[in-house]
Amino acid sequence: LNWLERAMLLDPGNLGTQADYALALSALGEPLALQELARSWQGRGDLPPALRAKLFPIERRNAYTLPNVRLGYAPRQIWGFQGGVSVVVGHETNLDRSPRLTEITLTLPGGPVELPVLSAPRAGAATLASGSLLWALSPVPALVMRSGFSVNLRAAPSVRATDWQQAQLSSEALYTAEGWRAQVDASAAWVGGALNEPYRLTRGGLSAEALHAACSIRLAIAREQRRQSTSTRLNATSAIWMVEMRCPLPAAPDWKVSLNLSHGRDRPESAERPGGRQQLQAGAVRLVGPLGPATRLDFNLRYVNVRDSTGYSALLDDNAVRGLALQQRSVELAHQLDDYGWPGATAVLQWQSAKQVSNLKLFAYRADSYYGGLRWSW
Repeated sequence: LNWLERAMLLDPGNLGTQADYALALSALGEPLALQELARSWQGRGDLPPALRAKLFPIERRNAYTLPNVRLGYAPRQIWGFQGGVSVVVGHETNLDRSPRLTEITLTLPGGPVELPVLSAPRAGAATLASGSLLWALSPVPALVMRSGFSVNLRAAPSVRATDWQQAQLSSEALYTAEGWRAQVDASAAWVGGALNEPYRLTRGGLSAEALHAACSIRLAIAREQRRQSTSTRLNATSAIWMVEMRCPLPAAPDWKVSLNLSHGRDRPESAERPGGRQQLQAGAVRLVGPLGPATRLDFNLRYVNVRDSTGYSALLDDNAVRGLALQQRSVELAHQLDDYGWPGATAVLQWQSAKQVSNLKLFAYRADSYYGGLRWSW
């Protein structure tokens, strides 16, 4: 440590010396210098991957977010590559999002009729697995192009009919200038399962993000198309706009909070779709931050409201217009395992709760899931 202190006195502006000195102090049980250096260098794009891994050991790796390109030092065409695998096992209280009903009332021309039914959520153990391949290219410093492919699946051994699979291709281009960033993105996903009729979901979007001090505000528009494999009358196109704000907490700048609001309209291609057109509103809050040197907490709260424009069915509550209100909460605790000899591996614990209420009881449900496992990125 003495020779590092002398080097700091001789050349206090040397970035390599600053990093070595802060890392040495942290190894001796004094982490404040390393934490301050990490905060001041958080926005730098020219840090070598090895140094970035030491300064930011709890950076979140998300299989649904494409990685930043690894720029290095040379001002030339540079590309980056990343892969990831995740396997978690756990338990779900409602594998197929079923309502809990003992009877149902049908409104017939001769009057309402109550019929006994037995609908109960199917609970059981399940495994979630995902894999992704991601790559990025930066032909000029202000432009980054990224693409990726991911596969996700769930398997429930006790109720195999509820298994599902998903594959997704996605691409985006980002252009960054002083104080703002623009993005264009496109994706296509294929979803299927024993109880789910296979369908394809394509999406295209545009967004602009303004950066001010430590906060950012993003405006986005998107268009989505859903195509069913058999029930073509359910095909629809959605137009959605969104505003999102992200800021650090004033009292704890290592913690980030984001607020997301969106509004959209879903237009069916067939006039025969039950419920007709739909209005969609959603709001979400996310809080992410460290609980220790290698542990991160991620909390999400989301609310979605959907309302049809016409009656759903003459047999349900005299053709009442259906309304849906979905509330989702999730918590993830992630701990990196680099110090245990597993570089790139992260242990995760996850909990999610979903509750949907509706004026038509057939569409109301409650589901909770609990998972734990490993995520590995390279």
